[in-house]
Amino acid sequence: RVIDRKLREQLEEGLARGFALDLGIHFRELDEGYAELEMPMEDRKRNIYGMVHGGALYTLLDTASGFAVRSYGDRVVTLTGTANYLVAGKETAYLLAKAKVVRKGGHTAVVSADVFDDKGTLLANGSFTFYVLRD
Repeated sequence: RVIDRKLREQLEEGLARGFALDLGIHFRELDEGYAELEMPMEDRKRNIYGMVHGGALYTLLDTASGFAVRSYGDRVVTLTGTANYLVAGKETAYLLAKAKVVRKGGHTAVVSADVFDDKGTLLANGSFTFYVLRD
């Protein structure tokens, strides 16, 4: 289901600041319960072996997952997150995360996410649980 324009603008503004802004993360797609985020690859996001740094992969998984839940209009914080590093990312122009809400309850939400390189190779996947903040 497509989210309304006002919420989309709020989420885009939220992504365009702080750590996500520093990393160049931006939306490719955003629907209710689903988010695709892209992050350009730069040398500063590599580890000492020249591969994509695990922290960069984790950050992209977590951020995409959080915005998948926020697409319902909720404010959330990460409770837990796990990442499985499957393939070493080497030559890639960008990373693409796809996150889908698996289950959303009144207080928590569970999300599954994947990160791909620019050739479509699955580099990492993860599972995240979020706490839904109440005003």
